Amino acid sequence: MAQQLLLTGEQGIKVVVLDIQPLSFEAPPEVHYFECDITSPAEIAAVAKEVRLKVGHPSILINNAGVARGKNLLVASERNIRFTFDVNTFAQFWTVREFLPDMIAHNHGMVVTVASFAAWVTVPDMVDYAASKAAAYAFHEGLTAELKTRYNAPKVRLRSKGANIMPNFRGRQVVTDLDKFYADREKSDTEESTVLVPEAK
Repeated sequence: MAQQLLLTGEQGIKVVVLDIQPLSFEAPPEVHYFECDITSPAEIAAVAKEVRLKVGHPSILINNAGVARGKNLLVASERNIRFTFDVNTFAQFWTVREFLPDMIAHNHGMVVTVASFAAWVTVPDMVDYAASKAAAYAFHEGLTAELKTRYNAPKVRLRSKGANIMPNFRGRQVVTDLDKFYADREKSDTEESTVLVPEAK
C-alpha cells in the first residue's frame, strides 16, 4: 500500500490515511495521516470531522483495512473474532456513514470495497476472516442497490476490487492493483480527488 500512496501523492492527488499506527515511510505533502482506531465509531466520527476541516470532503473512499488471525473456529478467541469483524466489516459501515452523504449531495464520488476470494471460497483456519469478507461484500451490494433506489445520486459509484497475491502477506489474498485503479479513472476526476484510505495493522 505504501507504494500506491506514494505514487498517488506524487500525482498531486490528496490522500488521507486513517491508521492506528504511524506511517512507516516518508510521505509526500499530499499524503495526510490521521491516527484513528477504525473499530471505534466514535473515533471515526471525531477524525472524520478533523479530516473535513483540514483536508476537505474526500471524493473517493477506499475501505482497505483488513486483518486475518488464521486460527480455526474452536481455537480463535471471542476477542479475535470480534476484532476481525470490527475491522473487516463494521468499519466500512462507519466510514461510509461519515463520508457518503457529501458524495450524494454533490452526486459525485466513489466508494471502493477491497474484497477477497475468501468471500466465496472459505478454507480452514480462515472461517472468521471469510465470513467478515462475505459480509463486507454483501454490504457493498446492498449499498449499491440503495444508491440506485433510495438516493438520487447516479454518479456516486461503487466498486469492489478483487484480490491478487501480495508477497509480503504470507500468501494471503489482498488487493495490489490500486495503481491500475487510478490509471483507469478519468483524468478530470483525479485532478480534484481526495482519497481516504482506512488502514489496520
